[in-house]
Amino acid sequence: SPVAEGLTIPGQMNYVGKAANIYKLGYELHGSINVINRFLSIGYLYNNIRQKGGAYGMVSQFDMRTGVLRTTSYRDPNLVKTLAVYDGIADHLRNINLSDTELTQAIVGGIGQADNHMLPDAKGVAATRNTLTGYTDEARQRIRTEMLETTTAHFRALGEAIAEFKSAGVPVILGPSENIDEAVAELGLKLQIHKVL
Repeated sequence: SPVAEGLTIPGQMNYVGKAANIYKLGYELHGSINVINRFLSIGYLYNNIRQKGGAYGMVSQFDMRTGVLRTTSYRDPNLVKTLAVYDGIADHLRNINLSDTELTQAIVGGIGQADNHMLPDAKGVAATRNTLTGYTDEARQRIRTEMLETTTAHFRALGEAIAEFKSAGVPVILGPSENIDEAVAELGLKLQIHKVL
């Protein structure tokens, strides 16, 4: 089962992650999640964790096979604030208003990421993975069609579906022990603490 962990290292920066199986929260797969995830990474997360928070980078990723939604930051001067940003994802999506232009840009970005260029070895790995997991051409086409049909309502529906991400999500933090201790005290986190270095 997932374990909330704090991994202590010497240094000043944190690497902050939080993940949950959103299939278990009631989410049913729809291709729009690929559009929304990229939108979160270059919008909400970028603005709050990188621009405002000063982290070197951050991303939201979703694994269609397992249902795991994970958010991560790296070289992050914050810890408590970053976890608060993750916990705000559901509310952000539930209350989002997108113009037609913003929605089109989000769809184009999602499709561009799904259809990124691959060298022959990467194509072979992808084909093998798809065969082993039963991800057929028909299923891939359905996902792409749903991506192209994404609406603002899909953003809001995902927000409703992951409303429990805040409580159900499992944090894993890599950083200096004093930062992890502060997060444990401030947020009441129950972490298994391990000294890495």
